[in-house]
Amino acid sequence: MSRATGQPWCDRCQQRWVACSGCGTVAQARSGTWEEPLCAKCTNPDPDFWGRCPVCIITWQLSTRPCQRCVLDQQVRDLLGGPDGAIRPELAPFHDALASAERPDVAFAWVSRSKARDLLERIGRNERPVTHEVLDELPPGKVLSHLRSVLVAAGALPPRDERLVALEKWITATVQARTDLAERRILHGYAVWHHMRRLRRRLGEDHTTRLQDLNVRCHVTAAGNLPDWLGGDGLTLRTCTQTDLERWMAGPTVSYPDETGHFVRWSVKHRHARDLTYGTVR
Repeated sequence: MSRATGQPWCDRCQQRWVACSGCGTVAQARSGTWEEPLCAKCTNPDPDFWGRCPVCIITWQLSTRPCQRCVLDQQVRDLLGGPDGAIRPELAPFHDALASAERPDVAFAWVSRSKARDLLERIGRNERPVTHEVLDELPPGKVLSHLRSVLVAAGALPPRDERLVALEKWITATVQARTDLAERRILHGYAVWHHMRRLRRRLGEDHTTRLQDLNVRCHVTAAGNLPDWLGGDGLTLRTCTQTDLERWMAGPTVSYPDETGHFVRWSVKHRHARDLTYGTVR
């Protein structure tokens, strides 16, 4: 039973944050209907009827407990603060962004997750300035990605082309996975000096698109598949003949034919392969 209206209401409604249908303020619902909820002030405009949050003295509520926004603020301070409880200046915008979130219930739920709390504690204990490189040392995942995006949105970190960074890491791992040193050197030249250099030149100040990322990954994957197939027959790019190449092209399991063709033409141009015919080099 609601003490504000004398009407029954469920736990879900008590915890619901809404845009008040009366004044438009985002706050906890205190009356009204599911479709047209009302905040505390629109439920009863008499300020003497309501209690106040003992911390901020602003939130109108029936209880005398700290409001959810103030609890959230304290939790973030506990996680980000140093031994003396102070938050470093470069983390202040991030703290403010979380504490002043329009929906503190959503921010509170995120901060309460064990992975999020662990990341925030690590950042708070780390005495180094918060940079993208420092975050790269933390366990990767969706929580870290969200944390990074909030830091960027709050101005605590500069924007970064995350898709490009992920692509660079993937290329590094793909190249290092080649056990043959000659193949590794060729793949590095094709992926890094050809595709990535061309991509950066095209990007300028823009960020990498999903299609640009996919294009590079497909070409690099194809450049690794052909040597694998050749190796199965005891061949290499340098010993591969036109007959061998045509046999691969006619195979039932051939993948990325266009991308592989580009790699073959590039290999011929850079003298990693014989004078094989597979169209012209772009």
